[in-house]
Amino acid sequence: MIKRYLPNFVYTYNVTSSYSAESSWLFPGANAGILGRTLRHIRSYLTEVRCRQALEIEIRRSTEHLYSLTDEQLRDMGITRMDIPRAVRFGKGNL
Repeated sequence: MIKRYLPNFVYTYNVTSSYSAESSWLFPGANAGILGRTLRHIRSYLTEVRCRQALEIEIRRSTEHLYSLTDEQLRDMGITRMDIPRAVRFGKGNL
């Protein structure tokens, strides 16, 4: 009964249409069921979120470090306190 109503979950070698009596390809290159494709999509999304989080943490730490420097040290680097957030995110060349 499960194979009849949920072929995309049971058979991972093809994607079938429930509207026809025979198995047909909905799109080429589909080699996993709906559940497998959904889990892969969720995993890639979570990986992207983790990468963005790591980047934001690095930006925050760099900003805090630059704010801890003295005005003379910042002047030696060629930036002011107002330019710190922009310099950390976009680089010194975009000031």
